[in-house]
Amino acid sequence: GQSGTTQLMNNDYLQSNLDNILKQANDLQNSIDSMTEMMSIQTDLAAVSQRMADKMKTTSGDMSDVRDHLADFDDPDENCSLIHGAPMSHGSGLYIPPYVLRGARQVIPESAAFDPDEFLDLCGHHPGSSAFLAPTMVQRLIQTGRPRPE
Repeated sequence: GQSGTTQLMNNDYLQSNLDNILKQANDLQNSIDSMTEMMSIQTDLAAVSQRMADKMKTTSGDMSDVRDHLADFDDPDENCSLIHGAPMSHGSGLYIPPYVLRGARQVIPESAAFDPDEFLDLCGHHPGSSAFLAPTMVQRLIQTGRPRPE
């Protein structure tokens, strides 16, 4: 008898410890799963934060460009016009923010391509106008032989 009783008690003790170890292992796995999920969320948040920081740098740079344009290059007001003889997706578009900021007009020619006569007509109709023009566009204006609009 006694060794059989001791063995049963030992088995009960081992089973109890095994159940406890399995519960602890399960709890640990739940903690690992939670930490993995938190790490994934933290990684996503870090990526969002980095994109926001990048956008703020871009916005800050854009605002500096507007400030510099107004301070160093041009001083438009509500009586001025920006005539978009060149594509707004290129050089002409860089001039839009300072003009909008000052309440100046944006003039978009009806033609789909640069037309020197149309451009000069618009300049005559919109005193105080400015434009971004590529050298070839300036050359085409000169070739019209028309005087500079007043």
